[in-house]
Amino acid sequence: MKVNLARGFTLVEVIIAALLLTTVGAVLFVAFTSAHRWTQPQNSTAFSLARQTAENLYPAVRQSTWTSSGNPLSAGYDSSAAPETVVLDANSYQRSYKVKAVSPAGGTAKDYRKAEVTVSWPSS
Repeated sequence: MKVNLARGFTLVEVIIAALLLTTVGAVLFVAFTSAHRWTQPQNSTAFSLARQTAENLYPAVRQSTWTSSGNPLSAGYDSSAAPETVVLDANSYQRSYKVKAVSPAGGTAKDYRKAEVTVSWPSS
């Protein structure tokens, strides 16, 4: 019986394994960095404030007075000139929204509304 002690990995196999390990490590690093950026408390709070504004606009969708100036979804409404200030967890957030009339695909009637909510805060 003959035993071959020269078993092991070739240089090509080691290089391929190193490249795979480096690629996986780089992908994981980017994923964790991005996840950290999006899980900061300010981002989560800003998203909640924007969602709250959108939920407050839902009752206006069912109104038949879209063209009246008092409706919060009337076209051209813009609260960015005087944004609402909300203070949560010692952070000050500025919240505003704009409403635009939108035509359906290929149509000319402006029967749809698009509300863009903006929440900003000073960077720390």
